[in-house]
Amino acid sequence: MNEAVEELMKLGFTEYQAKVFSALTYIGPSGASEISRASGVPRTKVYEILEELVNKQVVEYRRGRPTVYRALPPFTLTKILTQTYLRSAQRVERLLEERWKRGNQAKEELVWTVQGEEAIKRKLSELLVNAKKSIFILEVYPPSYITSLRSQLKSACNRGVVVKAVCVVGANHPLTVGLPLSDIVEYMSTPAGGSFKKRALSNPKPEDETVLNAILVTLSHPYAMAVVDETKALVVAPNPKDKTLSLGFSISIPAVPVIMKSMAERALALGTKIR
Repeated sequence: MNEAVEELMKLGFTEYQAKVFSALTYIGPSGASEISRASGVPRTKVYEILEELVNKQVVEYRRGRPTVYRALPPFTLTKILTQTYLRSAQRVERLLEERWKRGNQAKEELVWTVQGEEAIKRKLSELLVNAKKSIFILEVYPPSYITSLRSQLKSACNRGVVVKAVCVVGANHPLTVGLPLSDIVEYMSTPAGGSFKKRALSNPKPEDETVLNAILVTLSHPYAMAVVDETKALVVAPNPKDKTLSLGFSISIPAVPVIMKSMAERALALGTKIR
C-alpha cells in the first residue's frame, strides 16, 4: 500500500476508494478496465467504487463506450475535503457543546491524564487562554513548552494577568537554544538536590529539607508545570525519546495547585538568576 493511499484513508476514503483515486491521478482519464488494472481493485468492484467517488464529488466522468473517469486536481480535492471536514466539525461542536456542558457540570474530576506532546501543548494553551488572575509556569531547560506558548503568555500579560514564567537551567547544561523569550521568561540555575543548607531556608520546618530536596531532584530532569489562578495545574513529564509518550497531569484538587506553586517558588529561591 503506497503512502498516498494510506493518507487518503486517514481522510475518510475506504481502501478501494483510495486506490482508485490514487491510480487515476497518475494514469489520467481512463475507463474502468484500465483503472482496475492500475489500482488493483477487482473489476467487479471498480464500477461501484467509481460511483462512490463521483458521489463524493472528487471524480468526474464522460459517458461513452467506455465511460471515462478522471480525478479532480489534488488542490481541488484537498479544498473539498477541508471544507467538508470544517462543516462537519462545526456541526458536531454545536450538537455536542450543550450535552457536554450538562454532562460535565456536576462531574468535574480532580485529575486527568493527557498523553502526547501536542495534546499537552493544547491543554496548556487552553489553561493559559482561560486564566483570569495569574499564571505560573516552570520548565526545565530547554523551554520547548514555554516557547510554544509565546502568544498565549503575551496575550495574558496584555489583559492584566500576572505572569511568571521560569526556566530552570541545570549546572553546566549547554544553552543549546540560547535564552529565548527572555523578556518574559526568567532563567534560573538551582543547586543540586541536597546541596543547600538549612539556614538558606526562610521559616524552616522539619519537612522542608526533604520536600525541597525532592523538588530540586525533580528539576534536574525533563519537567514542566503550570499553575493558573492558583486553582488549576498541569504537571508535565516529557519523554525525550518518544514525544507521543509524554504525559501531562491536569490537577484541580482544592489547594493542591497553590501548594505546588508555593513549594516550587521556595525551591527556585535557592537558585541563581541567569537573566
